[in-house]
Amino acid sequence: MRITLADTRQLAVAIIQPAADKFYNYTTGGWEQPFNAANHLRALAPVEASPSLFAGVVSADLSDVMIQRNDVAAVIMTLDNGGAPLATVDVWTLPYPVPDPTRGGWSR
Repeated sequence: MRITLADTRQLAVAIIQPAADKFYNYTTGGWEQPFNAANHLRALAPVEASPSLFAGVVSADLSDVMIQRNDVAAVIMTLDNGGAPLATVDVWTLPYPVPDPTRGGWSR
């Protein structure tokens, strides 16, 4: 799953399990705590370099963890110049998946 936003700030996203207070590690594919920005944040990169009209569009691949699970949320954060998180901007969840055998699995 890919997240794409129109935003010129430096942003990153963390996938969390709010009920378990765990954070998704993009490298290992596991769930951990406590929060570690180096392991649990994925930076959103510009789609194209400036002066393109798409320089203000940022995107990142979140893996398929949000599609596989219904107990997770994507927390979007601003970053400072060193890549450290500053503040939470938004929290996204996906609707509960429903079986869809005609498409070979689940759909949202």
